[in-house]
Amino acid sequence: MSKEKAAKTPNQIEQWMMDSLLSLMKEKPFREIKITEIVERAQLARCTFYRYYASKEELLMQCCKTVFSGLSRRLEEEDCNTFYGTAIGYFSYWLEHRSFLELLRDSGMLYFMLNI
Repeated sequence: MSKEKAAKTPNQIEQWMMDSLLSLMKEKPFREIKITEIVERAQLARCTFYRYYASKEELLMQCCKTVFSGLSRRLEEEDCNTFYGTAIGYFSYWLEHRSFLELLRDSGMLYFMLNI
């Protein structure tokens, strides 16, 4: 059974597509990745991709937004009443997500983080 038929929420489908894109970016440059490869890896239909995104760049932007929203949640949850607490929360979060930043850098797509 394909993931599409087993999906319970649109969020799960989006997560599968983001995971698929990021795993492909570990294997080859972003510019060489085709939408067909993304949906095949995610085990989804191509039309499903276009139901959510207009391009692979838009999907990558969603990956960046997801990471940034995680930072916002982290800073809300941690002791950020002091500069020290905020700095610790901020830098520990990016240390945990270092591989994502390196993936963007290695693909020449780090500038996507500036567009959020």
